[in-house]
Amino acid sequence: MDLLRGRLKDVRVDPLEAYGLPSKGDKRLLALPAQESYYDHILNRCLKYWSSHIVFNDLDDAFASLVLGDKDASSGLAVDNHQSKEYRCFSLLVQSGFHRLETIVVQAMRKLREAIVAAHRSDSFAQNAYVFMIRTMILVRHRESYHPAVLHLLNRMHPSNPLATPVFHEISSYHILDLACRQKDINAALLAKLELSVQDPKVNQILSAITRGDWVAFWEVEKSMDAYQTQLVSEASNRMRRHAVESLGKAYLSADVHYLERATQMTWGDIQDVYNVQWSLVGNIVTIRQVKRK
Repeated sequence: MDLLRGRLKDVRVDPLEAYGLPSKGDKRLLALPAQESYYDHILNRCLKYWSSHIVFNDLDDAFASLVLGDKDASSGLAVDNHQSKEYRCFSLLVQSGFHRLETIVVQAMRKLREAIVAAHRSDSFAQNAYVFMIRTMILVRHRESYHPAVLHLLNRMHPSNPLATPVFHEISSYHILDLACRQKDINAALLAKLELSVQDPKVNQILSAITRGDWVAFWEVEKSMDAYQTQLVSEASNRMRRHAVESLGKAYLSADVHYLERATQMTWGDIQDVYNVQWSLVGNIVTIRQVKRK
């Protein structure tokens, strides 16, 4: 028996797969110490994953736009031993070009969110973990994860244990931009802005630009936003480009190609390929419509 045991190799279980979904009956992750340990495993996996996908480009501007250090320092979120890992995760995420997470990590974050919800937890750890997961899922564009997390943080955690004002306004702005840009519900976005009392000039300008179809203002505001808001606003970019192309096609007989590229935030070749326009380019002048002779 001892000889047989010596021949058998220990089966290594991935820490992220050690637990099942609480909604499927696995209650082990409802223990508070287990949640905090599991969160640490998630952070470690994110660090390892993104560091292996770094693309060495000039991403200093993108990283600077995150302003995580200043934001978290003034946010009122409790500082714990996870915070430095969270910052490093975002640093690597930006350097990797916002590389998508592997499925196992996305699933692990879902398990942790379910466990926090099932444990009726709204303390500083739960808030920190939720904010981290919301920010991460926004940057990797995982809509199925960040949307319910935002709603739970605002509608459940905040009434029970009020978020610090900067964090509340940050998460509220994500909710409003998601409504306006991804869900295409500008009325719901305006209503949410009033109900949540969000006074963010950039959010106001984006809502105004979408409402008026002002693509010039839309592009200008989008460029000035941080990485999180930019990812959310980009959901409306294609609609604004199409609107710009259609409006230019109706308003101009001809236009400078560089003006068209600025207005649509696309190259001339992409405008032709994506929208299949029958415009012609001679030199720097694009002929949009021919004058019909009588």
